[in-house]
Amino acid sequence: MDQLLLLNRLRGVRVLVVGDVMLDHYRIGEATRISPEAPVPVLLNPRDEYRLGGAAAVAAMCAALGAETRLVGVVGLDRGGEIVRGLVEEHGVGAMLFSAPFPRPTTVKERICGVASGRHRQQLGRIDTECSSPISVGLERAIVDVMRTLDLPDVILIADYAKGVLTAGVARACLELGCVVIVDPPRDGDWDKYRGVACVVPNRQEAGGGEAVEIRQRCQSNAAVVKLDEEGCQVAWGDEGGDGHVRRIAARPRAVHDVTGAGDNFLAVLGCAKATGLSWPVAAELANLAAGLQVERLGCVPVTLDELREEVDRDHGAVDGAGCERSVRASA
Repeated sequence: MDQLLLLNRLRGVRVLVVGDVMLDHYRIGEATRISPEAPVPVLLNPRDEYRLGGAAAVAAMCAALGAETRLVGVVGLDRGGEIVRGLVEEHGVGAMLFSAPFPRPTTVKERICGVASGRHRQQLGRIDTECSSPISVGLERAIVDVMRTLDLPDVILIADYAKGVLTAGVARACLELGCVVIVDPPRDGDWDKYRGVACVVPNRQEAGGGEAVEIRQRCQSNAAVVKLDEEGCQVAWGDEGGDGHVRRIAARPRAVHDVTGAGDNFLAVLGCAKATGLSWPVAAELANLAAGLQVERLGCVPVTLDELREEVDRDHGAVDGAGCERSVRASA
């Protein structure tokens, strides 16, 4: 099938994103001298930039691909929560954001960045504001109840950063909806609650050195994709009870400026592509290209459908319609 036709399928896909909503706050200033008080740069007249992070970034990226996107998550009753709500609306995402009372704040990652001589900004430090304890029983019940009232989406994407929103009850509610569920799991945390999902998508640290085949067996999933940074990714898939396949997808060499958001973009494109009926390896190839585009830009900025289309065209046929022709059988 023509690659452009594959990409056109992404428009109108119905996506539900559930997970830990975050706000990326950038403080950017000119670094023109070193402080006389300590060997650190002085930032002159810093400016503020705000971008969506975590599950909110995944939702914004799905919307940028043309998907009909809804987001379920939790923010605090604070300035950060107000900013998140405004940004989500700007990105055209239908948000069901529950407000957590004090002392649970909106999760904020504040990055202190310096710019010198017109070069790319450099991150000098990061300040995180968060609460990683599980959400209250009342919030969990409210999230589960609202999810049960929604029209069934084509795919559910879970962005679990171990910040407390993905309790066992919320995870179970996602699985009980009966549609394709894809999980980006936390590095440390309970993966048993995701047993039986369609696909698990850890990075190499979260996978703990495990192969995609091992992750798939551990989670009893239809597929598993291990993201390997500059080395691409590894995909294992197969029908339940049937023979499995495994495939390694290489990444194109990139000029890496910032890895922020690469995993979120990978999840968004993988989920939207799979929702159109594409095979796991084809969906992973598209996701691999999108993640590559992400690391070439500064900060978490959604990759648009037009940008992804241009990237596929430059890749000269990296995505094939068959999807399984280059796979090999996985050992039992």
